[in-house]
Amino acid sequence: MWREAVNFKRNPRLLRSRIVGAIVLNLIIGAIFWKLSNNYSDDSLSSKSFASKNGALFVASVASVFGALMPVVVTFPI
Repeated sequence: MWREAVNFKRNPRLLRSRIVGAIVLNLIIGAIFWKLSNNYSDDSLSSKSFASKNGALFVASVASVFGALMPVVVTFPI
């Protein structure tokens, strides 16, 4: 964590690019899952809405994990 903080202090463009990248990725994910139904009264809609919400949570969590993991993976070749 200390090394990353020093790296951000040396290169502020890196910090800005990561923030912009996270915002863009979250906007894309949000646009994909924008208007999910909250209607659980109909059995056919209930399972689709629940699966869609679980899919949105899964995509968001995988994106955040890989987003945090990529800087570490890139350091190995360097």
